[in-house]
Amino acid sequence: MRRILVGLAAGAAGTSAMTAWQELLPRLKGTGGSGGGQTEEPAPAQAARKVLGRRYAPAQLAEDFSYHAVYGLGVAAIHDALS
Repeated sequence: MRRILVGLAAGAAGTSAMTAWQELLPRLKGTGGSGGGQTEEPAPAQAARKVLGRRYAPAQLAEDFSYHAVYGLGVAAIHDALS
């Protein structure tokens, strides 16, 4: 049980760091919007568009972020449970 909890904590830290970097990078490049508006899709949405040819509606992005977070937590917990 301890390994699963450690995996969940590691997954939360990794997912948070990755998400923060993905949000910060467009601002550092000067391609992000100002005043709360974002001119580009988030990185996972860009990847889905490029790989799958799927374009996301703004309403879907919040739901897709939750999938992103659950996946990050789950994979880390499973990895630690099996190691």
